[in-house]
Amino acid sequence: MTSAPALAAALTLPTDPSPGTPSPTPPPTTTAVPSTTTAPSSPTAESSLTPSTTSPTTATPSTPTTGTAPTTTASSPTTSTGTPPPTPPTSPTGTSPRPTDTSASDAETRQRRELDDVTAELDRRKADVPEELVPVVEQLAATLRAVQDPRNTPQQRNGTISSARQVDAALGVIDAPETPQAVREQLTGAVREVTSLLDAANRPGSPPEEQRTKSRLAYRASPALRTIADTGTPPEVREAVTRIVRKVRERADAGDARSMDAAKTMTASLLIISDPNTPDQERKHLARTTDEEGSSGDEQDDWTERMKKEQEEAASAQGLPDESLTKAAEVCTNAVFDSVPDGTLSRHLKSVIPDKWETEGVNDFWKSDEAANDSLDVLVQLRSRQLSGANLEIEQLVPRFADAVPAGDLFMTLGPQGLHCLRAALQLDQDKGVASGSWVRMAEEKD
Repeated sequence: MTSAPALAAALTLPTDPSPGTPSPTPPPTTTAVPSTTTAPSSPTAESSLTPSTTSPTTATPSTPTTGTAPTTTASSPTTSTGTPPPTPPTSPTGTSPRPTDTSASDAETRQRRELDDVTAELDRRKADVPEELVPVVEQLAATLRAVQDPRNTPQQRNGTISSARQVDAALGVIDAPETPQAVREQLTGAVREVTSLLDAANRPGSPPEEQRTKSRLAYRASPALRTIADTGTPPEVREAVTRIVRKVRERADAGDARSMDAAKTMTASLLIISDPNTPDQERKHLARTTDEEGSSGDEQDDWTERMKKEQEEAASAQGLPDESLTKAAEVCTNAVFDSVPDGTLSRHLKSVIPDKWETEGVNDFWKSDEAANDSLDVLVQLRSRQLSGANLEIEQLVPRFADAVPAGDLFMTLGPQGLHCLRAALQLDQDKGVASGSWVRMAEEKD
């Protein structure tokens, strides 16, 4: 069985090799069962996902990541138990962006190492888990091998890595003798659902778009494992979150457009609920509303509209993050890359990206990192499967993201990372006089 110190260490693993988001702050520990890390962001599909870890630079499983995937703000919040959470110059406007391809091979090497590390950890974990969970560990290890297929995108791999880390940490909680039996049972069920989603996302013969979407759903659902594992989570929230994770898997299995839209909406709620900066009252209300998904078409439409408003209210309760323009833009960009279809991004960024990307076509907008002079180093995978990087100006990117994701859809699309987008838009407007559409108006309301 896993000792308490070893378990605590396992649960503070960084979860974001998200599809593109920075590593999250470790999540909170509790008196009996330490919580797992969150993740955001991170897998991108041609259907908009509202996926990282998270992330989350912030949290998640990934919040998926967000790759992904889910993001916490810069403040240091407390949980319901009262304990702190574990947690090159740009080219001149009008010229071609400066290439940064030298970072591509490093990123690929790091990703390969992360895959090896989490696979090795699962191999070790298999000796500790209850016998009935050994097939789950084996299934997850097989998924990690399958996602190495070069036909998969870097974000799919990052999202799978982040989700696997969340599952591994949850398995440690299940194995811990001090874990309450009710928590163990609920967490075991949720682990099975997330693992099933990951397996479906890497099933041979599935259409690439379907694989990307299901991979993203798993990445965005996996932060829920942290919430379920945390003994400070109110029982009604834990029970609702456990049911929501099951519903996400059921809707993903159904596969029709309406079911997939519902699953994406539910994973946005999971990212917000699992963000440690979301106040307890908002978590409870959002969990209850999300769990009340309508069954008929009209009921589901009403539920979706209600979810947009309640996700915005719950995410906004923590306020805009206090951070620099480059940090806000980095988190925002990674969340957008995680959740907005690549085809949509290519259309909106056509006047910003290098000629090479436009000519060869972008297969996967992977991730971004802070750079000098209010710019970001952006890494993509081209349709030739070659990785390519360029330095892009924030004031060129953010307004185009705002065109792609209207403010009314921001939190349903990006989860809590939408707050970082609003911060970036507000700073661009105030400091540079650069407008970002409806994002600025919403940011002014929330600042």
